[in-house]
Amino acid sequence: MEVGQIGFHSDKLRRYHTIFKKDNMCINKLEKTRDEKNDMDFRALREKRDSVMAKEDRRRKKELEEEKAKEMAETKAADDMLHYASLHNENNMNVGCCADEEDFM
Repeated sequence: MEVGQIGFHSDKLRRYHTIFKKDNMCINKLEKTRDEKNDMDFRALREKRDSVMAKEDRRRKKELEEEKAKEMAETKAADDMLHYASLHNENNMNVGCCADEEDFM
């Protein structure tokens, strides 16, 4: 096969059209819009596209990580509120050496 040639899996799916008369006006319009770029540096274009896509992927991953961290912080705060974790600090607990107990008796 030649480079750029199209191959078909099944010959039954190919369609042939016979054109009896050329439409020169249409062909001329198409020829005027033709833009051939033979001196393109495809490797540079590919590297540029890959770098843009990599930046977008990194940005998307960073957003996901920030979202996960925010969600984890929210669930941890909700869990602490549910289990009263903020009340169980050593500073808040009195170990039996309070003036209030002495006044009770």
